[in-house]
Formats: sequence, C-alpha cells, structure tokens
Amino acid sequence: MKNSRLKETSNFLQSDFTSQNSLFINENSASLSRSLQSLSGLGKSTSAVRRLSPCILNLSKAIGMIINFKDDAFAAAANVSKLTRLLDVNTSTTESHYNACVILHKLADREASRNSLAYYPQIVESLVHLLQTTQDINVQTEAAMALRKLCYAKPTASAVRNVLSVADLVQLLSHPAETIFVTALSILHRQMLFMPEETRPEVKSAGGPVQLAALLTPERLAEPGYLAICADALRMTAYEDPQIKLILLDCDIAEKIVYLLNAFRSHEKLQHALTRLIKVLSVSTDCKQGLVEAGAVQAMTGLLHSNHSSLVLETLWGLRNLSDQAFHLTDTRELFTLLVPLVSSSVEHIAICAVGCLCNLTCQNASNKATLIEIDGVSALCGCLTTFVNRDEVTEPVCSALRNLTHQNEHASLAIHQIHDFGVLKVIVSFLKSDQFPAHLPLVKAVTGLVRNLGLSKSCRRDLHQLGATDRLIILFQRASGVFEEATQQRASILSNSSELSYIEGVRIEDFIELLLVALQSMAQHTAARLTIIHSPEGVFASLVQYLYSGSEYIQRASLELLNEVTLSPEGAIAVEQAGAVARITELVHSDDPKTATYSASILHRVAEHLKPAEYQKRLSKELKHCLRDAGVLPVNSSPSPAAPVASAKVDDITAPTPPRARTPAIPPIPVASTGSLTRRLPDPPQNELPLPLPRSRNVPNGIESIESQATNHRRGCSTSVSVKDLKKGYNWDSFINTAQYPPPFA
Repeated sequence: MKNSRLKETSNFLQSDFTSQNSLFINENSASLSRSLQSLSGLGKSTSAVRRLSPCILNLSKAIGMIINFKDDAFAAAANVSKLTRLLDVNTSTTESHYNACVILHKLADREASRNSLAYYPQIVESLVHLLQTTQDINVQTEAAMALRKLCYAKPTASAVRNVLSVADLVQLLSHPAETIFVTALSILHRQMLFMPEETRPEVKSAGGPVQLAALLTPERLAEPGYLAICADALRMTAYEDPQIKLILLDCDIAEKIVYLLNAFRSHEKLQHALTRLIKVLSVSTDCKQGLVEAGAVQAMTGLLHSNHSSLVLETLWGLRNLSDQAFHLTDTRELFTLLVPLVSSSVEHIAICAVGCLCNLTCQNASNKATLIEIDGVSALCGCLTTFVNRDEVTEPVCSALRNLTHQNEHASLAIHQIHDFGVLKVIVSFLKSDQFPAHLPLVKAVTGLVRNLGLSKSCRRDLHQLGATDRLIILFQRASGVFEEATQQRASILSNSSELSYIEGVRIEDFIELLLVALQSMAQHTAARLTIIHSPEGVFASLVQYLYSGSEYIQRASLELLNEVTLSPEGAIAVEQAGAVARITELVHSDDPKTATYSASILHRVAEHLKPAEYQKRLSKELKHCLRDAGVLPVNSSPSPAAPVASAKVDDITAPTPPRARTPAIPPIPVASTGSLTRRLPDPPQNELPLPLPRSRNVPNGIESIESQATNHRRGCSTSVSVKDLKKGYNWDSFINTAQYPPPFA
C-alpha cells in the first residue's frame, strides 16, 4: 500500500510539477540571473529543473512521511479489537498475552500509532488488569513497558486515572519489583506533567514526596534516565509548596542530590533535572542552608563547564538562590573564575544570575572580595554595568557587588581606582534617580552605598561632586525624609507599631535614610561638597536635627557623623547652631554609647572653636572629658602629657564598654562677653586639659565601615569602649584633630 502510494506520488511529481516549474523558471529567468553568481545555463528550463530536483525530492519524502503516519494510525486503530481479545486474562493464554504486549510495545514506540491507541481506553484497562493478575515475568515486563510508552500521550495518561488512582500509583512506588515501581514512577511523572492541577495535590496528600525521595538513589534506580524522571517528579511536587520542601529536607534530599551530581558527571539529562530541583528547593531558606552544608555549591561549580546553555542557565539560577546562604564560603576561586566571563554574556538571564552570585558571595567576606578583585572582576562588572545600563535587574546587583568590593578588604582601594579609571562614575551617578523617587529604590540604595565607598577616594569624591552626586543625594534625603515622616504619622494614626508602612519595594526607609546620611558624610570630606550641604535647601538641617531624636541609634549616629564633618568649616558650625542642634547634641554627650558621645563631643568642640571665645572652650574641654570618662570612652586614670601621640583606635582592639558612672553635676551658666547670651552649663576646666579623641582625620580612608546590606544583611551591633593611651598635658586640639581616628560608626 505504501509503495503504491509512493509510486503514484513520484509519477505525479514527474508529470505535473516538472512542467509547472519549468514555466515558472522561464517567466522569471531574467531576475534570477541577476541574483546568482553563475550565469551559465540560467535561461534553460532543464537546468532550472535540475536545480529544483532536491527540493522536489524532499517534498516527496515529506508527503510519504505524512502518508505513512496516517497509515500507522489507521493500522493501530484497526487492530484494537484483536489486541483487546489477546489481552483478555480469561480467554487467552500466556503466550497470547506476551505476543499482544510485544505488539503494543512496538506500536507505542511510534508517535502515530501511540496517539491513535490513546483514544481506546479498553487497551489501557486490559494492560492494567493483566499487570495485576499475571504471574509471568516476561508478560509483566512487556505489559509495563507498553503501558509506560502509551502514557507518553496525554489521553492515555488521563485514562489510567480511571483504572489506577494516584494513591494506588504512589503505593506501587514501594513495590519490590523494579518493573512495577518504575512503571508507576513514569506514569505519575506524565500525569503531573499533563494534569498538574489535578494530580500534584493528590500525589502530595498520598505521601508521594516521601516515596519519591526514597527512590532517588542508585540502589533503587540504577538507570540515570529514571533518576532524572524521579528528580523531575520531586521538583513538581515541591513547586510553590514550602511544607513539601521541608519534608524533603528531612528525607536527606540535599545529600542525595549532591551525591548524584558528583557520581553522574557525564549524564547531562540527570544533571539538568537535579539543577532544576535545586532551583525549586533553594527558594526555602532551610533548604538553602541544607544544600550549602551538603556541598551543593561545589558540586554545581563544575556544571558551568557544560556546552549546553540550558544546563548552564539552570545551574546559575540554583547558584544564585543558594549564594545568599553561601557567603561564608572561601574556596570559591574556581567558581569566580567561571562566573566572571559569564558577567559579560549577551544573554540577560545569564548575566543576571552571574552578577547575583558575585554580589551575594562577596557580602561580608573579605577573602572572596579580594579574590574577585585579583581575577579582574571589577572590570567585568563595570563592563556589564554599561551593557545593561537600562535594566534594573542587572544594574542593581552589579552596583551592590561593586559596593561590596570597595569596602573592608585588602584590595578595596585598588577596586575604587579601577572603577574610577574605567570611566563609569557618570553612569553610577545617573542611577541616583532623585526625580523618580521612590521608583527604582533597591537600585538607588545600592548606588548610594557605592557612592559612599567611592567617596573615600579624593579623586572619586571630586569627580562625583562635579557630576552632581551631592545635589542628588540631598534631594533624595529630602524626599526620603518626607516619606518617612508620612509613614510615622500613619503608624501613629492607626495605633500600630507595624513597620510595614516604612517599606518600599522591599527597602526599609529608615535604612535608606541612614545610608544617605553616611554617603553625604563621605562626600562632605570634599570642600565644595561640604559647602553644597551647608547651603542646602531649607528643611535639610531641620531633618538632621529631628533625626538626633530618633529612636534608632544608627540614624542618630549617622546624623552626628554628618554634622561633625560639616562643622569643620565656620559656615557649617553656624548652620548647626542656627538649626538648634546644639541643645540635643549636648544631651547626647552623656550617651551610654561611646561612639555617639564621641561624635557629640567633637561637634560641640568644633562649634565652640569657630564661634566661642577661648575661655568657653577651656570650660567645655573639662566637661567633655568628665562625660566621656563616665561613658567609658576614656579611662578614669588617664593622665595627660604633651609628648606622646594619640593611639589610633582600631576596630579589632575595641573592648566592651565600662558601666557609666554618675554624671558630673551641672553648674550655673557662664556668660559670654562676645554674644551677651548665656552658655550651656559647663564647668571651668584646667587650661591644658585634653578631652576625648576626636573622629579620625580624612587621610585614613578605610577607618570607617560602610553599610553592606544584601538579601541576608546581618547588622552586627556592638557597643564599644575606645582606649586612648598616654594622653599628655599641653596637647592642643589642632594637633589632635590632625592625628586622631574615627571610631567605627557602624558595626
């Protein structure tokens, strides 16, 4: 039948299509001759037909395949009744059962006949009944394989539900015969693919996840292909179900996955299924921790060598999800070496995942930061920033990663210079989208932190200010303060302590304001930027004073930092005094927090130095020293001496604070001749007495910690006592300012 139809098709092509194509070529020979390189023979019909003959042959083959496909479907349908009789357990023999199953297996291998048989549920019912009753191993094996193949068609998988429930299939997963539990696994997998909404909940309620997890071992499933099916079935059961993820974690799923990744390096289908399973499981924080502890990051690193882009992308998604719980890992050089080239990928999703991994793995990990800088990761990130300049999904993690690299590691200054030399400062400043606030807030927050760290470099600080970074930060501060004030009023009006009102796009407004204050303090080390802040629009200094009363010690301390930098100039001291900040700062000198007390004392001294007479400054010095001794900042038995320099207070040398002593009693105010007003209550100190160590000079760029927040930002709060040794008499304030260091404002 097939041969006759092919002959007819061939004769048809030879007779009719030849003449039609010849006429077509003759009519268009002129235009074809101009487009082809060879001009010989183009005007001849025979030459044109010869050129078209391969196309005609392919067309005839395609028609033949269509005819064969239809014939296979008709042949399978025509034999359904005969096959059903042969499968009948009451009337047929074992040999007939076996022959019928072999025929069905062969028919199910072909798509046409398989799709045709799928619409005859009696075939499925007969196979299932035969599997339940036969005692012959060969019949059981052939019947199972035929049923497995038939379920590749959706109608067959649906028809099985009428004969075998999902609960029955789940129960068969623990059957001792491999043929049976493999068949049950394959059918369940197909049903979850074709009918997810109906099947997946039934699998979960029947205990399917535990049974599937028990199968995910080479001891139960020796074939990697079936392990891949099992892993994919587990992925579908765990998708968007946190409880199932935890159940699987209790079944040692993390250890099993890592073992299989290491044991089957050459089976990419299984690796692909396992990485997809990791991507789903790693949405859960508990599963992330379990996978990281089991060594999933190291096991997945080698998969990035694959030539299959789909496997690489799935691996990157999994690594990105795991990376925020893997920031403590240090054996990451190989992973970084593979990730850095992927940052420059033109495929957006690959770049997003690679950058996200680098961002998280460099969070609070000085070793990883240094490693990434050593392998030229800064240049790769800067190049990615310019490539995807309009994509927040890329630019936000890139800026976060650059922020991490420019802080607290041995190569931080090198990273800052590389960013400056790459020429991306203009792009970075453009991300401070003050006119669109609060849109793009996660990106703006990351860029603000990066600007703060870049501001530690004199050249970067100058260029950033010239590009308008200071003005943009001030506008952002004004608008963030307005949003924070509105949220505070709303919380008060609904009598709720909930902080949800203070979040925008996952960013806490209090944290953003704190970061803006620290960034402005960094920029204020540049003289022109400091003047810009001093002459900022009305309301900025009022907000700074308001934050001195904040319940957050971090915002309070950041405000003091900025005011301390501003008061370096007389204009700044005047602005601070006119804003009414002196009264609150005087109170904060008595703070139990040593850093708050230190900054407060420094501001008061600088204001007095610029605006008050010498007698007032002497009285101030004595009072400040007593207050700082009470707070534990200065040792009680310190003896001033002019000879020894001030010891720098390092972060690693900070000890726990001593309990505050009784406060120095107040004395009556002292009149000041120059202003005619009453001063604050300050006792008269000895002439050469030295108060506390002032914040560090600006020539120690790495003395201040920056805020480094990721998806998992652990703020390490610590109250510190700064030990200042060998203070000598006669040591003046000017020399002290030039040699002292900041205590770290953030821990």
